[in-house]
Amino acid sequence: MYVASVFYQREEGVEVPEGTTLLEAERLAGLVPDAPCGGTGTCGKCQVLVNGKKIQACKMKVRENLNVDTAVSSSSGNAVILTGGFSGPAVLKPGIAVHQIELKKTVPGDKRSDWERLL
Repeated sequence: MYVASVFYQREEGVEVPEGTTLLEAERLAGLVPDAPCGGTGTCGKCQVLVNGKKIQACKMKVRENLNVDTAVSSSSGNAVILTGGFSGPAVLKPGIAVHQIELKKTVPGDKRSDWERLL
């Protein structure tokens, strides 16, 4: 077991098994890291400082005792507000359609069901 000292506004060590990601160590320390991709390494928002270097917490595994600073912003001041979507407008083509059908009344002697008459 190694100790990953994870801190953000408070210093607290958490002991984790070797091979645990820093992202999981943050969660075990009671922090709520920003990782909308779920730790797959695609969003880049889980950045932390380890020995003065920015790394993604989901990609680094604990192999030794570490001091981790989680007070790092992945945007580093170049954040922008998303004003448009990621794709163009969607064209909807439903597989069903609504049609109005008038079914004539049953005549005496016609033993077909409404469904059979409709078909």
